[in-house]
Amino acid sequence: MDLYTWIIVICLILATLIALFLFIKTPKSERTQKFALDSRRTYLEKKLSSYPESAQAVLLKGNSKKAMVRLLPFIFIFVPPILFVIYATRIVNDPLCDFTFGINTALLAIGLFILALYLVLLIVSGFVMRSAYKTIKTGYFPPLDSVQFADRIATRTVYSKLIGYFFILFFPLVVLFTTWTSYSAVMVLTDNDPLHYFQEKNAVICDKSSKSLGVTYE
Repeated sequence: MDLYTWIIVICLILATLIALFLFIKTPKSERTQKFALDSRRTYLEKKLSSYPESAQAVLLKGNSKKAMVRLLPFIFIFVPPILFVIYATRIVNDPLCDFTFGINTALLAIGLFILALYLVLLIVSGFVMRSAYKTIKTGYFPPLDSVQFADRIATRTVYSKLIGYFFILFFPLVVLFTTWTSYSAVMVLTDNDPLHYFQEKNAVICDKSSKSLGVTYE
């Protein structure tokens, strides 16, 4: 495996270990209360009293409807590319040799899907960095004016600010790393000329297909 694959594997292992540690650390009697929406508020109210006064802990009420509305932009961004990918793979007989709006159908489907992924990544990064900035400014994590899907406790501690600094530095690095890695991979695989490489491979595939089927692609 290359370096990037090792980094991804190590991050997944660390995330799994942290989740497992937090799950084991939570008492058995609190595990169901922590995630059941009907008893979550009662559980959090009890937990709120256990925080020291210096934490200035506040219970944020969840608003699932408003939180779901916040997800609509991501749905509108992702649905058209996914529908087009389904159209290209299920309806078009041979997307590699078919053209939509004068552009190769397979190339257009891949381009739209990748563009949607980058748009979602940028929007998520924007929301997270905005939330991180508020955390650094006010000291509360999550911010007091943030929209939560379920009830949650916000605290004002040194760790809260550290979380804010971490997110405001981490997400731009994720965007840059993802962009650079994907760009480098495409360039290496296509000899630094992806469009010419794809057209050349496409011509070979379509030529073989047309000879075997007796069809001429124009």
